[in-house]
Amino acid sequence: MHEAGNELGGQFRMARTVPGKEDFGETIRYFATMLHEAEVDVRLGAPIVDAGQLTDNDAVVLATGVLPRTPDLPGIESPGVLDYRRAFSDPAAIGRRVVIIGAGGIAVDLAHLLLDNATKGVGARGASFRAEWGLDRQPVQAQPWRSVTLMRRTGKIGAGIGLTTRWVAVGALRHRGARMITGVNYRAITDTGVLVATERGHEFIEADTVILAAGQERNDGLLRALTSLDIPHRVIGGAADTAGLNAVRATSQGLEAAHDLARELHGRTNTRT
Repeated sequence: MHEAGNELGGQFRMARTVPGKEDFGETIRYFATMLHEAEVDVRLGAPIVDAGQLTDNDAVVLATGVLPRTPDLPGIESPGVLDYRRAFSDPAAIGRRVVIIGAGGIAVDLAHLLLDNATKGVGARGASFRAEWGLDRQPVQAQPWRSVTLMRRTGKIGAGIGLTTRWVAVGALRHRGARMITGVNYRAITDTGVLVATERGHEFIEADTVILAAGQERNDGLLRALTSLDIPHRVIGGAADTAGLNAVRATSQGLEAAHDLARELHGRTNTRT
């Protein structure tokens, strides 16, 4: 197993940093332990940059996931612009005024993390929790020092999140002061913010940091070369399709790929004998 990073887990590594989703870290720990017990050769920090590195294998599963999509906008190369992966890796380094382009599940999770990170101190978090759930007769909402604005062109804020949890996640963001805008046409990104157009006209939203969370693209750069090598292979998860991407589907595809390749290799062995 080749992993480009220094730890297994993929997008679970981001999910475990979100308030209330820390158990995703235990999922990573569980599978890492199972791989160790099964004596799987796990190679961390070992990206495959050329399909030629795979020629000694009998079969390959391409589970390289997704890459953040970069929208075609003026100013996208501005120094304060970064993608959601970088934002999850170091939320404390992000500025005080934040604009998130995109407002799906990843953007909502990221907004929760940024606002949680901005509410300093255990006492402040306790006050915020009591105020949110009406546990204090005279609640005082702890005000985060960071402002977050989520925006998207079409659709609802948090589209793609489960129906029974979306309203909770979006409501918590609203309670913490996050601004959420839909029906946005992006005009330009500058060093000081984002210019957008809505049905109310043009608006410039000031920002120290602009985070791109406007969807994903398949990270399948090895697929064409892998196909030309005539090695039995399967593509799973986000590397196969970004639509409706979720961990349950990706895990199921991984199991199916393992069974399919085992049968295919067994058939080739029988044919040779």
